[in-house]
Amino acid sequence: MSRERLLPDIPSVSPSSLDDWERCRRLYLDRHLLRLPESDAGTGAVTGNLVHDLLRHLHGQGDCHDATRRASTLENHGLPDDGPVAGMLARHADRCPSPAAARGHELEVVRVARGGPVWIATGRLDAVWEHDGILDVRDYKTGMPRDGSLAEDVRARAQAWLAAPLADGLRLRVRYEHLGVDASADPEEFEPDADDLASIEVDIGATVHAIRDAAARREFPGVADAELCRTCAYRSICPDSASPGEPTWPMPDLGPV
Repeated sequence: MSRERLLPDIPSVSPSSLDDWERCRRLYLDRHLLRLPESDAGTGAVTGNLVHDLLRHLHGQGDCHDATRRASTLENHGLPDDGPVAGMLARHADRCPSPAAARGHELEVVRVARGGPVWIATGRLDAVWEHDGILDVRDYKTGMPRDGSLAEDVRARAQAWLAAPLADGLRLRVRYEHLGVDASADPEEFEPDADDLASIEVDIGATVHAIRDAAARREFPGVADAELCRTCAYRSICPDSASPGEPTWPMPDLGPV
């Protein structure tokens, strides 16, 4: 590994980078420090980005509950009104609190922790609604739900900490909408109190310390777990991969050798 410095003086973390760190140190290195192109990219991210873009467009133009508007939006993007993406939009409409007041869609947030060594958290909140005395933070998921509660999910905990300054007296809630499945599969909403938020800051600070230590030692071992490795976007180039394969990224044509 290059001897170039891996971390700035003030490290930055996000819900997704904290999740990758928790899943596999090597994944964190490849994606967030080295910023390597994915060697084994799947189609899940493409679908997810498309659904996020369509929902942002729908909320910007009117009511997502309007089936005719959803069908028109799909048609304008060359998508069928009875396909999987249409199903995700409909399942979102079943969950959406609109016409509640929207604080923002794809809202970029930044927060600085100064309780010890300084670090920065950044993130994008898919939708933030205000209703019934609640600041309702939504995250759209197009893949399969994970087991476990949001109160223990490092992504949801980081999102709650990022959104807390926006609450300003409102009750804070984080909810995940798993749009590939029925709403009954959504995990229980997370409503942190002041003690929870203080604990989250301590936990993220401890992770930042561990990242600093790993960067100083240049030790980012792969998890070498077949179940995790088989869905990893870097499994073909990872020296610790338990599920090796052939890279799918475009390769240059070297011509006759």
